[in-house]
Amino acid sequence: MRYESTDWSLEVPEGWSHESDDVCTTFEHPQGVGAFQVSSYRKDEAVTDDDLREFAGEIPLAAVTLGRLTGFRTRFSEDERFWTKWWLRAGRQMIHVTYNCSLADRGREDAEVSSMIESLAPEYDTDAA
Repeated sequence: MRYESTDWSLEVPEGWSHESDDVCTTFEHPQGVGAFQVSSYRKDEAVTDDDLREFAGEIPLAAVTLGRLTGFRTRFSEDERFWTKWWLRAGRQMIHVTYNCSLADRGREDAEVSSMIESLAPEYDTDAA
């Protein structure tokens, strides 16, 4: 099933559910171990790599390209939690994605997380000013 928000869409793995609030949309499997969260922001002009780096802060980043989205990713452990974070851009849009689970469960949902992040797409005219 494809989930479509105003600004982005992605393929939701079978059995996963979602819940939206003012800040983000959270995807989880009822018997799963982690949470995959997506939020989106727009600027008046094109989002740049510098914008993404500023939003990410002073952490090591790896460059990524996911379809029409480009940006950065980081992975780390903190307080017994494993995190992957993405800062992505397309035109005037920035999409921030996080996945976290307990450190003991790291890797259990990798296939589902990969399918969601790889299917993520902007859903508006990214070239419009």
